[in-house]
Amino acid sequence: MKNAMNAEEGRQACKAAEESQSTEAFATSHQEVSAETPLDLQLQRLRIDSRSFQFLECIDNASSCDHGEPISTSWLDCKEFVIAFAYEFDNVVKVSGFDNAFPIARRATWEKFITVWESPAKMTSATSFYLANATQCVLNGNTEFGHCYATYAACLEQWMACTVHKSQAAMDVYKILEIHIGDMHTLVSYLRRRIPCCCLDETYVKFRSTKKIGLCRNPDCPLPNGQTKRSAMLQCTRCRLANYCSRECQVKEWPNHKRWCDNDAKARAEFDSKKKSS
Repeated sequence: MKNAMNAEEGRQACKAAEESQSTEAFATSHQEVSAETPLDLQLQRLRIDSRSFQFLECIDNASSCDHGEPISTSWLDCKEFVIAFAYEFDNVVKVSGFDNAFPIARRATWEKFITVWESPAKMTSATSFYLANATQCVLNGNTEFGHCYATYAACLEQWMACTVHKSQAAMDVYKILEIHIGDMHTLVSYLRRRIPCCCLDETYVKFRSTKKIGLCRNPDCPLPNGQTKRSAMLQCTRCRLANYCSRECQVKEWPNHKRWCDNDAKARAEFDSKKKSS
């Protein structure tokens, strides 16, 4: 197994970083990025070493696993994109919420980075970058960063699934949201299945007994933060995207969900039809 950063060193590094930054350091680092700032400095402000593609928190780059971070020519074209997309995505979440974060961030970066968006190889490189750095964050004990980077990866992954691989009918926003604000079992499982190394095996053992948490689609759900055990949730049988903690929440949310459900159900029916005919 490739060597990952020692857990105790990770906790110490995380503690030192937290002491030197405010609790909003992640958002602040993105806000400080500007078009006039040199690319390498932008990467450093995102806590990334642009030469080795390793987090600056890593004490010994020579012995640290890269978790599959891209080093190909495709990745070199994506360095500016990974910053811009994260910046736009976080701004939307902060201003108008999570549901529209991806489409708005995509539109905001489409024209400048169309060669990245339309290249499966480059999108894969960008996704691998986010996955690798999310993994290192988890190993360092910096779970807030880990959730954020994993969220960016999930967005690009689902985008490619819909537009390139044609393996799903529509993007599942709530699956991405579960990664963004969910439990450690969900986060570690998501990353562990996608990185080429076994650096998260011990961390997975630590959290695998933790119940995975699901999010109720009803914004007025009476449960704390609308969260409950995922295994106990009900799923809309039409769109198969919206989940609810109870029949009561599903009925209450239906007037709002109906419009989206109709569109998603139609897209899924067309997708299934094409899949059967191919």
